[in-house]
Amino acid sequence: MLRIDSKFYNGMVAIYRLLVLNVLVIVFSLPVITIGASLSAFYTVLSADQARGFIRLFIESFRESFAKTLLPFGFTLMSIIFAILLYHSTTQQSNFFNLMRMIFISFLICYNLNVYIIQSYLKTRYVYQLLRTSFVFTALTLMRTILYPALITIAAWLMVKYLGEFIIVIIFAAFLAIYFQLIKKPLVKYLSIS
Repeated sequence: MLRIDSKFYNGMVAIYRLLVLNVLVIVFSLPVITIGASLSAFYTVLSADQARGFIRLFIESFRESFAKTLLPFGFTLMSIIFAILLYHSTTQQSNFFNLMRMIFISFLICYNLNVYIIQSYLKTRYVYQLLRTSFVFTALTLMRTILYPALITIAAWLMVKYLGEFIIVIIFAAFLAIYFQLIKKPLVKYLSIS
């Protein structure tokens, strides 16, 4: 059970790595302008899948992607503001409009996550290429990921209600890792075609 090659040990290493990555993402995101670079570094570490040296890899990737993620972060900030305003539009609308609004907000959330995932793969400096590639990839994988933001919102609400606010901070990286696993195969396939 406690052998170094057992499934239990590998599972505990994965949980430990996610907890450490969670702390790194939160600490490196404290200056709000560095959120993009820390997400890009997070996805770089997840795709490398190293059991050792992942903290150093995170820091190196953060430094490398900081300047490259500033402009996409500006776009992300504008889309977050737009999504919040769209969500809080309180006029009486039909159920169809409400459904379309939720689908569009889910698309924006997935798109903004995909920008940093694709940035961690491509390491490109060209913002237009990054945003275009992310848009096309999000549109292609929308049916696979459309319910993910809604399910995470419901899970976060239940956790806060029954376990307290701090639990969200602890498992923030787990939500991101699950999303990354959802799109990993289509992403590799899409980037090899492009």
